[in-house]
Amino acid sequence: MERTDMERKRAGRTVALALLAASAWPTPAGSSPGNGPIAHLPGTLDPQNFLARIARGELPAARLYEDDRVIAVLADRPSAPGHFMVWLTHSDARDLLEVAPDDLAHIMLVTQRIARATVQALGAEGITVRQNNGSASNVHQFHVHVIPRWPGDRLPDSPPAAVPLESLAKTAARIRAAMTR
Repeated sequence: MERTDMERKRAGRTVALALLAASAWPTPAGSSPGNGPIAHLPGTLDPQNFLARIARGELPAARLYEDDRVIAVLADRPSAPGHFMVWLTHSDARDLLEVAPDDLAHIMLVTQRIARATVQALGAEGITVRQNNGSASNVHQFHVHVIPRWPGDRLPDSPPAAVPLESLAKTAARIRAAMTR
């Protein structure tokens, strides 16, 4: 049976993800899969950072998703409506160089699922996925930002204003509802 181009692409992505998740990629000398990076970026993991505090329930947040490995919440200072963040709740990874391959695969699968629901719920026509590392990040705990986009919009040059939690909770409910469809 002949596969379509789309079926070949999906099969290729599935195999690539399975290889990554199984840590089948060669490991450079001086490092181990997902641990002990061969290169180091600046920054110290602070167990009191706002991501860790949200995960522990010490700070309020509009939660979108949570499982035994990750949590996703709407950003309280969103670059656009529906801007969310996903991070690992039980990892000491500060950045992309330190995150374990299976954790990276899991966080990206969750990110994709929520991004699909966000596009559906809010009618976005694009998304920006952002992951900052080292001196490019203010919080040295591996996390991913997903920002819904619309034609003609621009990402802000400076930190956006805070949005009330009640407003974020309404948006979160719309996205969660789309995840169950």
